[in-house]
Amino acid sequence: MADRHKSVTLSQRYCADPGTLTLVAEHQSMAIIDIGSNSVRLVVYRQSAGVWQKIINEKCQCRLGEGVAINGLIQTERLQTALEVLSRFAMLIKFAKPDKVIAIATSAVRDADNGPEFVRDSSNILGVELLVLSGQSEARYAAEGVRWSIPDAKGLVADLGGSSLELTNIGFSDQDHGSSLPIGPLQLIDLFGTDRKAAKSYIDDQLRRAIEPLKDKFPEELSKVNLFAVGGSWRSLAQLHIQNTAYPIKIVHRYRPHVQEFRGFLRPVSFMSHDEAIMLDVAQADRRMALPYASLILRRVLKWTKCSQVEFCSTGIREGALALHADNKSAGETSTIYSSTVKSLVPNGGRFGPIDKAMEEWVSQAYTADLGGIQTMSKQRVWEACALADFGWNEHPSHKKTATYMYLLNSTRLPHDHHARAQLAAIQFYRHKGRGADLNGLEICKLLDRREQRSAKILGRIIHLGMQVCRSQAALLKMTRLQVTTDQIEILYPKSWPEFHAGSIQSSCQMLSDACGLSVRLRPSAALGRS
Repeated sequence: MADRHKSVTLSQRYCADPGTLTLVAEHQSMAIIDIGSNSVRLVVYRQSAGVWQKIINEKCQCRLGEGVAINGLIQTERLQTALEVLSRFAMLIKFAKPDKVIAIATSAVRDADNGPEFVRDSSNILGVELLVLSGQSEARYAAEGVRWSIPDAKGLVADLGGSSLELTNIGFSDQDHGSSLPIGPLQLIDLFGTDRKAAKSYIDDQLRRAIEPLKDKFPEELSKVNLFAVGGSWRSLAQLHIQNTAYPIKIVHRYRPHVQEFRGFLRPVSFMSHDEAIMLDVAQADRRMALPYASLILRRVLKWTKCSQVEFCSTGIREGALALHADNKSAGETSTIYSSTVKSLVPNGGRFGPIDKAMEEWVSQAYTADLGGIQTMSKQRVWEACALADFGWNEHPSHKKTATYMYLLNSTRLPHDHHARAQLAAIQFYRHKGRGADLNGLEICKLLDRREQRSAKILGRIIHLGMQVCRSQAALLKMTRLQVTTDQIEILYPKSWPEFHAGSIQSSCQMLSDACGLSVRLRPSAALGRS
């Protein structure tokens, strides 16, 4: 079986050696076709405001890897289904008109004796040459996919496909070191059926041989690094764990369960029968069938690596292909990808144009004074909250209070970890919610301590007051100042301005006062510019 783990190289232009992968010119849209052992998927990405978004996402569970471990061939019926699916993809691509099309295939096509024939037929249908990744390249693509959404990722990437597991380091050197192991769920089902004990011994043997040389690539013990778990079956396990624990955020991306508790959760799943797995309320039926072995593999990976933390990542090989084949300037810097994504949520930066810089300046003295411990948040998080000051402005008032909070908590567009999501959602909660509103009793409190909740409340109330004063107009906000003293907060405005009589502004002052424990007053100042 080991002899089948070879790459099929179509041409020098598509060399699968990760050291020779080159970037091409930046494109506004790109189609990625991913022919995996379990599913065949088309994703069309479009770049807007520096952020790549999925505009088409379609897949079919073709299960090309089923039976390959036993007879070395992709089954004829499954081949035919995959080719029909690719014909539909070709039609969708024709009408979507992406600037570039990249087609990649992984373990099943790489290992099967009839893989080259499938490559030929697929290439003819798609009109582009199909790149069959070597095991090392597959690991590299997965690592680049993780880096795409988590630029500062540092640790071990484990990408579980239908027929293989790819392992590679990330963030420790310029060159990732990857390996591919033949221990995917479909492969284990073929080889061992329901004999989990024999499968466990086989998995352990594969991991033992892979982990030992991999340890030399890390400057510290594996027990001190993070494990980034990639792959559809593992995401389904994370989704199941989120459901079972009533976790407040439903997004799998960047979910970090407690390792020991999560290993305890995985154990009964790994011993489920076929019928029990099918009854699980998660994923499609074909995916559920693979969950017991996916669970067993993850348990053994955690056991052998002893990684201190596991973090699930929804970006993988497809985003890796996007990163490697599109010279995207927005990826690569943590603050850049976060800033671009946050900006994209607010059309034009606000109803009267961008307000982020003006609001950040307005908030700055409160941050410098560490009002209410506001410095528990990073400057980047404060800027993001300021950039979101006018988020949801065109929604109905009774709807946006909850909608904006829930969107930030659960949107798939945000690359933030769950703690950062919770901070932004809490700030937005107090940005829109009226007097007396409190997070107490909401599940989000599991992710923020009391000091962080108070900081979010104060910042949310400051932004709310600022928006009341200027009515979303940056030019007006720049003419005012928020000034913090030991016993009060003053909102200074030009002496030439009319008095503030609107009840909403007085109410906003009181809400900020309630949040920070200081009196808040509006005061005209001759020192400020004239309107």
